[in-house]
Amino acid sequence: MGILSKAETLREISEELDLHGLYFQHAALCRRRAWLHLAGATHVVRNARARRGLALHETETRQGEVPRGLGIAPDAIDFGRRLVIERKGGPGAREAVARQALFYAAYMTAATGERWRAEVQVYGTRARTVYPLTEEVLDRLLADARLARELLAEEAPEARRISLCPQCSCHELCWAPSED
Repeated sequence: MGILSKAETLREISEELDLHGLYFQHAALCRRRAWLHLAGATHVVRNARARRGLALHETETRQGEVPRGLGIAPDAIDFGRRLVIERKGGPGAREAVARQALFYAAYMTAATGERWRAEVQVYGTRARTVYPLTEEVLDRLLADARLARELLAEEAPEARRISLCPQCSCHELCWAPSED
């Protein structure tokens, strides 16, 4: 199975399960966080880092606006360079953020029949990292999409402490404040 067929399979599974880019970021970070996202139970409005990110998204001058009706919501799209752009408030969680952006690139690859790439930018800096869409990347994204099917069929996965927990927007859902 080549890149185009894997991208098409990913798009089909994502549409069937109503998966979006942020799910793929969560799946890269934590199984429970991915489950919470699928269940619609996130506390973004209570998390200072997430609120900052929302504010940056609202106030940043944007280029390459995303047309409505594409089925995805990256921060920007450069159609001429076949590049999907995701912007973040800081350089953390690189692999997870890359997976989110690469999901968008895979989706556009399936939609257009041409290979797309993903770029992650950090607000307030010139930091930009471009990620190519490869078969290995698509295999990882497909595994994450299949994981969603499992997560949707089960109760909440057990909370396991990882280094990300204190900064996670779902922290209060997993851990009582007195446990820190």
